[in-house]
Amino acid sequence: MEREYDCEYTDGPVPSLTQLLERDVARLQARIKELEADPQRTASRNTAGSSSTSPNLSTAIVLASSSSSSIIPADPGSEVHQAVIGLLIGIFVPHASQVGFFLNISRFLDAAYLPSSETRQSALSPALLDCVLLWGAHFSNNRSLKDHEATLLNRAVMSLASGSSLQNGTIQTIQAEILLANYFFCQSRMLEGTYHCSAAVALALSCRLNRIRSAEATVPLNLPTQGILALSPPHDLVEEGERINAFWTAYILDRGWSVAQGSHANDVFLGVQIDTPWPQEMGSYEEGDLPAELRSLNTIAAFLNEPAAGTPYDAISTIALRAKAATLFERATRLASQWTHGLLPFLDHGPLESDQLAASLPPAMPDFDGFYVQVFRLDAVLRSFTASLLALDRPEVAGNVELGAHLLVTHTYVYAAIIRLHTHLEAAMTGYEERHDLRAAKQAADAIDMVQLTELPFLDPILAILWGVIGKVFIDSIRRLSDEQLEQKQALVLYLGKVINAMALYAHTSILIAAQLAQIQADLAALNVPAPAAITQA
Repeated sequence: MEREYDCEYTDGPVPSLTQLLERDVARLQARIKELEADPQRTASRNTAGSSSTSPNLSTAIVLASSSSSSIIPADPGSEVHQAVIGLLIGIFVPHASQVGFFLNISRFLDAAYLPSSETRQSALSPALLDCVLLWGAHFSNNRSLKDHEATLLNRAVMSLASGSSLQNGTIQTIQAEILLANYFFCQSRMLEGTYHCSAAVALALSCRLNRIRSAEATVPLNLPTQGILALSPPHDLVEEGERINAFWTAYILDRGWSVAQGSHANDVFLGVQIDTPWPQEMGSYEEGDLPAELRSLNTIAAFLNEPAAGTPYDAISTIALRAKAATLFERATRLASQWTHGLLPFLDHGPLESDQLAASLPPAMPDFDGFYVQVFRLDAVLRSFTASLLALDRPEVAGNVELGAHLLVTHTYVYAAIIRLHTHLEAAMTGYEERHDLRAAKQAADAIDMVQLTELPFLDPILAILWGVIGKVFIDSIRRLSDEQLEQKQALVLYLGKVINAMALYAHTSILIAAQLAQIQADLAALNVPAPAAITQA
């Protein structure tokens, strides 16, 4: 059914989300062609030396297949062979946004393709380059390249541990930390992922990236920031945009994975004032779409208080939408944990009416009415934000694979937030025709069908966690049904099958997804419900 809020108006002065993404893709493709056509770089490729970073494909693969440590040295102080650098960067770029790459791609490529290793190292952090090469090897389908993944991981870890990356700028170091954190999360190495995620957040807060364009700022924009790590003023809007997006990318990473780790109770952002305006697509900064007079205040609080309120700048970018969705996911989980810790011991006697719950409150949770006010407010924000999202079945989404990938993560974040908010609450209450958490799980499963996953070789690692949350709802719902309700069980198994099939498609790209998939399959098998043939068994 067509919904009024699905409409995306494109005839006004503000470009739509689809147009912004298409503009960025076109700009990136043009830039890569420029770099490949640069006569100076072409000449350097044809010389006998090894200074090229835009290689002949077959040459690079032959080099990568070599067992010689000179191709990809274990010592991060020694450079990777230039031909392999160019090949791995080329593999990385199409998937960069899925693993938290926020820097301006064109400027990154300019630095990476500098013909001299000395000038390149002065413009590009070796740690950042190693992290990009690591992901390039991970994304590669070539066994010779993937065989070097462990070496590249060690290089990236050692480069960051040395602290030398800060010489190339704090923003590049934040980028490297985010890329490495996402890699560890993808590999189900949670402790190491959390360490590098925390490092990225700590650097961002130390530079006061949370106060960019603050309405309370006492320091003019053309003066250095005042923080533990002072940054010089940005040279232009693109550099300022990189800083804005650096903060929000670190924020998104922390919101999602702190919940996954169960560490949301120790919120690093608790008491931190966030004034930085919502992030934009990089193309918007390049075109000067950030108004010079723009100031922002309490960005997160303003969104939670009035999510549908308009802003004088682009707040519908894919990264802005994901930041809002990740905020809701973390808030819902934290609020639900208050209910869980305060009331679950009192639910062993079965469902209670609301007046019984209020009368049975433990000392740990004395303000029952206040808690419910928070629940209803957050639920209203979730409804409003969900209604504002571009629907996944819109033609402009179906025709844009990258946009579909980003929106799938955002939609799934929101459905997982609804699940987290309502699961324990509805377990205690009576009178629901259908539980909110089950309805949200069904919507999340249907969302998978609306995106051409076969055209997306890789997705944000956080989906392993979000799909795990959704799968658990189906498992628990099936478990609650009696043996006589076989038809209802089969219907839920079909929904669960959509999640299982999606996870099976990406299990080879992520150890974490594979582990989550195995758990869901084991839980389903324990229920002894015959799995429809459409569900992947492996």
